[in-house]
Amino acid sequence: MMLALTSCGKKEDSITYIMSDVQDGNHPTAIACDNFAKMVYKETNGRVNIEVYHGDALGSEADQLKQVAVGDIDFARV
Repeated sequence: MMLALTSCGKKEDSITYIMSDVQDGNHPTAIACDNFAKMVYKETNGRVNIEVYHGDALGSEADQLKQVAVGDIDFARV
């Protein structure tokens, strides 16, 4: 039992953030957002994951900004 509790205490939790980019997936800024997400994942050994949504997948630019304001989107490149 003690070993199980000790092991649980050492486990590092992961977190996922949501990022939006108003451009389509082939646009240079969209590619940069994807590369940023990959670098963060790699440098944190998978503890931080960033899901990137392009274009209007999360709404218009104005919608995305509103979602950032209320915390539904963590990062937005607009």
